[in-house]
Parts: sequence; C-alpha cells; structure tokens
Amino acid sequence: MDFIETNEKYHSGFVVQEYKGIYSLVSARQYETRDGEMKTALRFGEIEIGKDKTARLPVAVELGSTKEEAIQNLRIAMMHLDKSAAREELDNGAGESDDVPF
Repeated sequence: MDFIETNEKYHSGFVVQEYKGIYSLVSARQYETRDGEMKTALRFGEIEIGKDKTARLPVAVELGSTKEEAIQNLRIAMMHLDKSAAREELDNGAGESDDVPF
C-alpha cells in the first residue's frame, strides 16, 4: 500500500487501493510503532445499513472497476482543480497507466 501524505502535522493522507475489483482512494494515516517502524492505518467510519444495524467500513472514494476507468476519473477530478494543466495532460497523452502505482 503506497501512502500519500497530505498533512504532515497529523501524518494523514490516503492510499490507492484495489479491493474486490474496485479501485478507490482510502483515507489513512501513518504512525510509528514502539519499534520505530512506520505503519499505515486505514480510517474507518460507521454507516447505517438497515434498521438498527451499522457497519464499519473504510472511508473511501470509488474511482472505477478498471485501472483505465480509475485513471480517467482522476483526470476528470484534476480538470476540476486545474482546468488548463489537466486539459494539456489529456491532450498530450501524458500519465499513461504504466506510471500508476496500482
């Protein structure tokens, strides 16, 4: 699991995960064990799945059921953040699936 840190102060961020054929960004944090080893822990949330029934599931954003679909959805998200840079990348064919860590 490759951890991508987005908050240095709290060592929080996310991991890219494939689980049961679905690619997702999963909220996570890193911590140091007593032995000095760095570990990654997924963050879980409790959701209601029926009347008087709850489940603990990882806090995740599903990207797609194939690598290509996940990459395309990430590119769409990039376009919402930086329309000019993301559009250039799409037009130039940059970021082929070989560069993706999953």
